[in-house]
Amino acid sequence: MSGMPDRRRVNDGRYADDRRGGRNRRRGPDFLRRLLPIFAALSWGCMLLAFFVMSMAKPETLTFVGVFSKKPVSSLWDLELLNYVFWLLFGAIIVAVSGYMFNLMRTKRKGDNLYISLILVSLFASAFLVWLLKL
Repeated sequence: MSGMPDRRRVNDGRYADDRRGGRNRRRGPDFLRRLLPIFAALSWGCMLLAFFVMSMAKPETLTFVGVFSKKPVSSLWDLELLNYVFWLLFGAIIVAVSGYMFNLMRTKRKGDNLYISLILVSLFASAFLVWLLKL
């Protein structure tokens, strides 16, 4: 006999007969599946940064101290900062939708789940973008 083991007696995952034994040969989540939380965090980070930049771009309000100091108050939006807000929101939508597409491609196993966070951030960013375009 040769040095090859008998296929009927070996159960180490090399042969097709191992599938009938119910042995799980998967190694865990793949690279794209591990990237999904990063996609979610990156898209939420873009949203939060857009809100922060939006707060800096809004018109100034007249305060109690401003009345007595006679400092001029700008009533216009800063358009350069609004341009940054637009691109941050657009980037958040692109990252969230691409992450959601990767998530849909990787939901074949029983324990796989959908990241609701990616759906929510794309909806919130889209609504915020529509509001920004109406401004």
